[in-house]
Amino acid sequence: MLKRVNQNYYFGLDFLRGIAIVLMLITHGFRLFVKSTPNYQAGTDLAERLLNLFAIIEPYTSALFLFLAGIGITISFSQKKDSANNWLKRQSVKAGQLYLIGMGLFFIEKGIQSPDFWISPSILSTIAISMITVASSLLIPWGTVLGLILTAGITYYFEGTGTSGINAGPGGVFPLITFALWGSLIWQIFKQKKYYALGLIGLLSLGSYFNDAPWVQHYNSTYHQWTSGSTG
Repeated sequence: MLKRVNQNYYFGLDFLRGIAIVLMLITHGFRLFVKSTPNYQAGTDLAERLLNLFAIIEPYTSALFLFLAGIGITISFSQKKDSANNWLKRQSVKAGQLYLIGMGLFFIEKGIQSPDFWISPSILSTIAISMITVASSLLIPWGTVLGLILTAGITYYFEGTGTSGINAGPGGVFPLITFALWGSLIWQIFKQKKYYALGLIGLLSLGSYFNDAPWVQHYNSTYHQWTSGSTG
């Protein structure tokens, strides 16, 4: 599955990226279709039933994106041709550009709604934060493990709030950063002990599937509700 075609290319990773992209396009496509379909009745329309099916899958699709992003950053680090600091600077520039694109798309759709616009404008901003987090962790001994402990702790701290953009919904920042770090860690293990890494992937998948935490549920943006003491 992860057969290496040449020194810098793994077919299996692109195959998984393709699956994630297709699932995300289908989910967003059905959502737009339902919104544009006149006279459909909630809960009875076939399109909405299909949408509900893909809505169940969507959080895991986002998690797969970030998992693969963590792997990609780790591969890039292993193939760097100059100093670690210069490599980190390049990753930071890329992440900054991605974050700005996310802010721009948010502005086009919703304008400036603080703090959403600044903290978590889109999944692109979450990917950008994950890039910096994973890249920084690779420069520190045991950095990936320490990052996992920190982000997992923050995720569970916010678990009771169900605050979209922070820990809930398909674009929740902290759980998705955690998946990016998992991707990095598992790839590092994979390069040394392949079967151990596959076992960790299995455990992670099972744990995520049976998890009823907010990140696998759909929430509207509730920053203001959370800061006012209500989770809505």
